[in-house]
Amino acid sequence: MRVARYLLGLLALTLLAGQAVLRFADGRLLPEAVFETPHVYAVELLGGTVYVDHAFSLTDAITALGLTSVAALLASVAWRARYQATAIPASALWTAAAGTAFLAGDDALALHETLGHNLTFLDALPVIDHRDDAITGFYGLVIAAWLWRHRALAPANARLLWLAAVACGGLAVGLDLLPFSVGLFEEILEAVCALLGLAGTVLTVQHARSPAPALNTSLS
Repeated sequence: MRVARYLLGLLALTLLAGQAVLRFADGRLLPEAVFETPHVYAVELLGGTVYVDHAFSLTDAITALGLTSVAALLASVAWRARYQATAIPASALWTAAAGTAFLAGDDALALHETLGHNLTFLDALPVIDHRDDAITGFYGLVIAAWLWRHRALAPANARLLWLAAVACGGLAVGLDLLPFSVGLFEEILEAVCALLGLAGTVLTVQHARSPAPALNTSLS
């Protein structure tokens, strides 16, 4: 299991690094009609063409900053958990910190959009009108699975904020699946999702730093 986590982490890091490099590569700006966005460049690489999304907005910056803050808080508690007893196991915190940092990088670099532009086989999936829908949906499933698996790690008030963050993120993904664009509203939902996640994490960190004889495993 640990090897699988390391391999997955290496893949995530490679994707982010590759996207960062490609955004600085010389390319040809494509017309908006090609991918329904005005930020895609065609970059020649190893005899082929890679389509690189350069999208970045204020809401992207807010979302990435919120997610980075969450990752930093989780990492600080994970580090603390190595040396003294806390209410949350270090391994779960390190996994959450790494995952959140990846999502921050993904949002700042438009990684899932770039992946969607290049993974043409995703067009064959049902309900998908944009290829990156399948990628963001996969992200959502992973996050939901982690939150359910470790739902007892947070106090009730933090869980409410996390659930609200999941609801905002789920609504944003759901709107993205629709055959029409809601543009700014979807981006605002993503930013609100990140900020709610940050607030829930702050409460979780406070919970972890206080004595906790037992974890509450109920959802109430």
